Amino acid sequence: MQPGTRVESALNKISALLTPKRVLLYALALTIITWFFFFMIHIRARAFGVTPGADFIAFYTAAQIAGTTPEKLYDVPTQQSIQQQIRPDLPPTRHWHYLYPPFFAIPLLALAPLTYLQAYWAWTTASLILYALSILILVSLLPAAAEAGSIFVIAASAPALIWCLLTGQTTALSLFLWILAFYWIKRGKPFFSGFTLGLLSYRFQYLILLAPILLLKKFWMPILGLAISSSALIVTGGWVLSVRSYADYFETVLVMSERIGEKLQPLPKYISIYAFFRPLLPNSVTISLTMLVMAILVYWLAQMWRGSLRPGKPTFDLQFSMTLTMTLLLTHQGLIYDLLLLTVPALIIYENRSWFPPYYKLLLLLLYFAPYYAPIIAEKTGVNPTQPLLIWLTYEIYRGSERMRLSSSG
Repeated sequence: MQPGTRVESALNKISALLTPKRVLLYALALTIITWFFFFMIHIRARAFGVTPGADFIAFYTAAQIAGTTPEKLYDVPTQQSIQQQIRPDLPPTRHWHYLYPPFFAIPLLALAPLTYLQAYWAWTTASLILYALSILILVSLLPAAAEAGSIFVIAASAPALIWCLLTGQTTALSLFLWILAFYWIKRGKPFFSGFTLGLLSYRFQYLILLAPILLLKKFWMPILGLAISSSALIVTGGWVLSVRSYADYFETVLVMSERIGEKLQPLPKYISIYAFFRPLLPNSVTISLTMLVMAILVYWLAQMWRGSLRPGKPTFDLQFSMTLTMTLLLTHQGLIYDLLLLTVPALIIYENRSWFPPYYKLLLLLLYFAPYYAPIIAEKTGVNPTQPLLIWLTYEIYRGSERMRLSSSG
């Protein structure tokens, strides 16, 4: 038996332990434990005077500034002044940048009249509603996924979800938009799919692969929808706030990118290819290796997207999964809570599991729990296991797609 075959055989044996009954029981236990500690953390936070929502403070700050002095939305002293009032315990030099485009501050205005805690819980409730809708929509599209009753329990205790809620981040919204776009394209509504994808421009790095793929495949209706929605957002942001604010926004993004390059950000929590190499190597070598790995991934992606577009076929589902998984690896500002987006490829892989080796369950399990253990390993060793696992996942999606393609042509 070849070494590779022995490894695969061992992985399959471990995966065989993950029977549906065991998964359901473990997921139920994890859900109970997770939500018990989630609420206990918030109860104790008030007792100890700690403010919940580590990153949410940036959104609440933006809401306050946009409602009073919108021209100072990205002004650091103004941000610091407001955040010092919310968190008096903060050192004078510590603050959270608002890293989103001006138009994203417009819906945040609804939070301005609320107290910080009221706004945080309104944000958390909205995130949970969007997450629940995302799972329901995705399961409605994937008949086999609906057969697995444990999916909803697994989703309820997802570590990436807990990270998202504890930090007060926007990934639940991102997941909803990705899935809604997938829903429209599967229902034969390409314009609405593209229009939904355009809403993802609030994190423009999500379009780094999507936009070129749509252009190269000449998928004109989604391109039109994307162009209309993204342009409408940009124009509205400039009209309600100011055109100048976009220059301030890009300057802030560049500053934060430099901080990542200078290792001033918590790189163990980042999930991009660049963030994997940067703690270990000089910046020039990191960039070279990042480009090399990207070239391999792009080759796999190009192979998967060759041929005609067939959104109604399972091959398209795997193409969509690959694009989303690669986007996570290429998103410079992507952090561990963004692994919540793996909900999409995970359920699509389950739907098409006959084209994957049995150990796919083990791979998904490792990525499922990565938000808990990966930052700790990265802090201790400098090596983050998240990115190798994501690359492994892209490879398995690529192989599954090739098996599917060969079967259909044979």
